[in-house]
Amino acid sequence: RAQGRRRQPVPLVVLVVFSSRMASLSKFVINTIQCKRVTGAYSYRMAYKFFEAKSDPKESVPVVCVHGLTRNANDFDAVAERLVEEGRNVYSVDVVGRARSDYLADGDESGYAYDQYCADLLEFVTYVAEKHGSPQVDWFGTSMGGLIGMTLLATSLHPTAVSAHNASLSEGSRLRPSIRKYILNDIGPFVPSAGLQRLLAYVNLPKDAYKSINDVEQLIRTLYRPFGDLSDSEWHKLALSSAIWVPRAVSALPDSPSGLSAWGSDRSNRFFLADNAHLLEGEGGEIRLHYDQRLATNLKPSDIDLFAALWDRIPSQAEGGPQVYLLKGEDSDLLLNETVEEMKRRGPSLRRVVSFPSVGHAPALFCPLQLDAVSSFLRD
Repeated sequence: RAQGRRRQPVPLVVLVVFSSRMASLSKFVINTIQCKRVTGAYSYRMAYKFFEAKSDPKESVPVVCVHGLTRNANDFDAVAERLVEEGRNVYSVDVVGRARSDYLADGDESGYAYDQYCADLLEFVTYVAEKHGSPQVDWFGTSMGGLIGMTLLATSLHPTAVSAHNASLSEGSRLRPSIRKYILNDIGPFVPSAGLQRLLAYVNLPKDAYKSINDVEQLIRTLYRPFGDLSDSEWHKLALSSAIWVPRAVSALPDSPSGLSAWGSDRSNRFFLADNAHLLEGEGGEIRLHYDQRLATNLKPSDIDLFAALWDRIPSQAEGGPQVYLLKGEDSDLLLNETVEEMKRRGPSLRRVVSFPSVGHAPALFCPLQLDAVSSFLRD
């Protein structure tokens, strides 16, 4: 990828989210950057949400949040609302093929792979670092988002690679970012096949349309039961952030408060229901799950062991590596207790591990105890 030219995102709209917990309003911007297929075949838009710090963020490192396999940026809304109160700028992304981001083109499903995700996120954290004039960012990754961060830390954002890159900077070249704090949400360098098989089962659900958002909510309550004991309003929020509205004809294209309709694989329009719930009141469209169901093309239901390939290659803090923290669902089928113990023995040292009872994969980041843990990690 050519160096030296910053890709400017195209502003879309400012939305307002109400937080009953804080009894205050948090403004966020939905925006996109252009990402390029690693094959060079074409470009597409990756969407993100930006929550601006409510207090002076001059000394604050921005936080980049990356979701799990079939989730999206909205998973971090409650985290962002907490952190902006503490003076942090927060970015959460929709990885390609999810929510507001474009799908890969028809016939290009092989692009749903970690080399593409890592290229896109390296582009994104570079943009964030340049925007804030500092090479440092903090990374918070749930499941897949944690593995993307692990890959970058072991390769592109390894201190050796960063220092070599920045030492060779010439006028107009781009700054290479570094990750200061690395927070993993219920994922490690070993992913057991049983847990992966469960995830693949719902990625490969039939592509049928749903009659109502209530039908989506019933499905979400079943699929995401391991998230724990959520309230009715939290389940409904998850349902809205799990669905899109697809017009049946061009004549049915609606006005979109979010200012954004993402492309499907056939370049048809899709509208993310968390931003466009009013579309549920009309006709002319279908409700579907928000992600491209080709996501599982490159995933195999077998154990994934990345200890030697990635975890052992992440430098310690003394060697210029990040501070590492871990959230864990006590009943998780993707992050086993044995994996956590092995993580403590190998690779970068874990500064703190916080587990949550009666939670599987993964902590949903709604409850105050989970938000407190994230906040404390970033203040540590």
